[in-house]
Amino acid sequence: MVRYRALFALQVLLGLIAAQASPAQSPPASSGPEPKFEVASVHLDKAIADRIPAATVTLSGARASISGFTVKAIIAAAYRTEIYLIAAPDWTTQARVAIQALMPEGATKDQLPEMLKALLAERFHLVAHRTALEEPVFALVTAKGGSKLAPPRDLDQTTCSGWSDQSGFDDIQGCNSVRQDGSNTVRTQLSVGGPNGPVRFEVTSDGDLREEFLKMTMAQLARRMSVPCAQGCFNLPVVDRTGIAGAWHFVLERTCVASNCDTYASSLERIGLKVEKTTAPVERLVIDHADTTPAEN
Repeated sequence: MVRYRALFALQVLLGLIAAQASPAQSPPASSGPEPKFEVASVHLDKAIADRIPAATVTLSGARASISGFTVKAIIAAAYRTEIYLIAAPDWTTQARVAIQALMPEGATKDQLPEMLKALLAERFHLVAHRTALEEPVFALVTAKGGSKLAPPRDLDQTTCSGWSDQSGFDDIQGCNSVRQDGSNTVRTQLSVGGPNGPVRFEVTSDGDLREEFLKMTMAQLARRMSVPCAQGCFNLPVVDRTGIAGAWHFVLERTCVASNCDTYASSLERIGLKVEKTTAPVERLVIDHADTTPAEN
């Protein structure tokens, strides 16, 4: 039973890690026209029926190589939003894209979203619009008795060897470690440079999930809990209404039994927070049109 629980928890954890690498971003200030790739080759990877390829973003000088991401993930990066906030055709969650491109002189990685946005319009004839409708949400608020927050901490990177750059649109560094806890194996992933600050994801010896965020704001915590998952997540947008400023150290633990994980509610209760059902405007990106095959290179 423990082995089964650990395997299921690891599958949930991998989904959380994937979500960690797809943050909403604010576009950099720009006074001129949005940058576009000088030249670009775009292909759909159709040979993925029995595999999930590694998603990578590689920059070498002005050359950009992007592969393994679904079309929907590329759309999220291009429009600086979250995947779960996009209403798009089902095929965009399955088809993966390979892009080889040359960036214009002086362009930086921070401008990749704008270049991808132009590429989607040119090659997929993508048309989209944003909505901000009142929807059911959870509000993150302070519980009765007040918050019990821990001060931020630094991540001790010496606890894990073999740090390397991870794939994605952020400058994330990651390290995986495996240790024995009695007769059980504990799998841990550490990361720095991501959207939520230094993070430790762990599947504990009994198959439960532990997420540790060492320097995280309330807005980041709300966004983190907004990410949907198969088991135990709130699966509704979460908005920060705590009024608490600054970064803090959060530990979110969830118990998984067989194929079910509990929610974040008990972890929030331990630190003097809770969520309440309410409504709020939620901005979503709606894809009006996208060709299933990119135009010729």
